[in-house]
Amino acid sequence: SVSEELLQLEAKRQELNSEIAKLNLKIEACKKSIENAKQDLLQLKNVISQTEHSYKELMAQNQPKLSLPIRLLPDKDDSSFPMPKSNRNCRLHNCFDYSRCPLTSGFPVYVYNSDQFNFGSSLDPLIKQAFESTVRTNIYVTENANIACLYIILVGEM
Repeated sequence: SVSEELLQLEAKRQELNSEIAKLNLKIEACKKSIENAKQDLLQLKNVISQTEHSYKELMAQNQPKLSLPIRLLPDKDDSSFPMPKSNRNCRLHNCFDYSRCPLTSGFPVYVYNSDQFNFGSSLDPLIKQAFESTVRTNIYVTENANIACLYIILVGEM
């Protein structure tokens, strides 16, 4: 009976050893499978990276570089724009130089100092103060008369 029991235990041990060997083979197969999957993933990442790079190159070749046009500033002695013979003939199309105000200019406005001219003396001080405070805070007002699109001077009653 002891020898039978030993035989049964030996058979069970061999059975368990064979099962362990099978499981070890499965583990090795899974490790190889994981390693192959990692290599495939790395190759796919490289292909994606190369494809993205090629796409960016193609897009750069097919799309011209766009930028705002160069701003044209008037000459100092800009006399090419003839003024009308009388103020009554002055209209937007013949008294306003649109080339100074392209869409990209931001529409700069130059405001003359009314203290420098005789007709500025008849201004109401309250109006003058309100106008000057508005001019100081306005983003469109420029100190450079050469780049302005519009020129403004505040005059009193005439």
